[in-house]
Amino acid sequence: MKTNACLNNDANTVDESLTPFLEAFKPHFEDYFTSLCTTFDPTIEAYSAKELAIALHQSLLNAQGKVSKKLFVAVRQNHPSIDFVMQKSMLYCVENYVQFAQTHALPLNVSLLCERLYQLIDTLALPANALSLGSDTLEYHDVMGKLPSKAFQSDLSDDVLLSPRYEIMNIFQTMLTENQQNMYCFNLYEGIPISAEARVIEVLDENVIFQMSPLQTIAMLLENQAFLVKNSYFPNHLKADIVHIDFKTNRVTLSAFRYIHTMPALQRDGIRVYPAKTSTIALYQSDALYLNGILHDISTQGLSILSNEKEGLHTGEDVLLEFELQEEKVSIHGKVVTILSYTNSFRYCIHIVPNEGISKMIATYIEQREKEIMAKLYAELQKYV
Repeated sequence: MKTNACLNNDANTVDESLTPFLEAFKPHFEDYFTSLCTTFDPTIEAYSAKELAIALHQSLLNAQGKVSKKLFVAVRQNHPSIDFVMQKSMLYCVENYVQFAQTHALPLNVSLLCERLYQLIDTLALPANALSLGSDTLEYHDVMGKLPSKAFQSDLSDDVLLSPRYEIMNIFQTMLTENQQNMYCFNLYEGIPISAEARVIEVLDENVIFQMSPLQTIAMLLENQAFLVKNSYFPNHLKADIVHIDFKTNRVTLSAFRYIHTMPALQRDGIRVYPAKTSTIALYQSDALYLNGILHDISTQGLSILSNEKEGLHTGEDVLLEFELQEEKVSIHGKVVTILSYTNSFRYCIHIVPNEGISKMIATYIEQREKEIMAKLYAELQKYV
């Protein structure tokens, strides 16, 4: 259905509505973003969230295509909820733009606003070495040349506001048309990465049917979510919901696709496994007990702790860890890398520096656990085939 606001593609006319909107929208956008940010990630202070909101708004307002360096760096810090907050804020921006143009009888061009939003989001998703970090701002006028152009093909009409999900479905259809249906899936099963190539078989409305390996299929079922690795068609990794799994044909139907900026599990140097049984772990700082928690996973270079305690521990701080592994008490020095916030707990990701003896013990334990976990995964698969 057409809106009462007039659609106009002339750039000068467009700015007559877009620029006044962005200026008038500034306090509302900052309040909305700050509120979302602090709600979904309590580790971000309100003043820091407000700074991010200001930087994001300034980048949107800048028609010359510059992104605040502060914003670029912030998105690269260890705050996984930023991706979700940004996308929600962008949708909030589009909704309010349409209402603003209608209320003030101004020309409306959703296409231009969406183009700025897409360019901004994807510039923030670029690897740091793809852009010059020498100044206080980053150019994003050449983003289209650094990222797959197919991800930006859109066909905005007078009465349809295309969402990123709609655009994603178009890309899947393009892959089918060009006979380039293969892309990698990724799942974790008790810390073990399960990744194999899948093939796009059919695109039906909001659903995509994939042909997958049996092991990937069962891993996806047990994790109850799907992840797809970015390729020449998709500029970012994808997350999707599982609609249906047919183990007789190894076909999986996925829906509700959305972009995610990072997939930390892909960046790991080695395998990280879940412990065979619950193991308590004590974290010390300056020779004093700081918090108690449960060992969540472990690798030869790092581990993470689940705890409901957070008393001001920060990333970059040195700690001492004490816990039991294979019935032996171990003590390891480490450095806090990331603190992730969940609904009722915190997860502390720590880089560890074990001595040679403990390092060999951990490597042996991981090898043993990998065999046990894979055997368990194959046993789960047998229940369905």
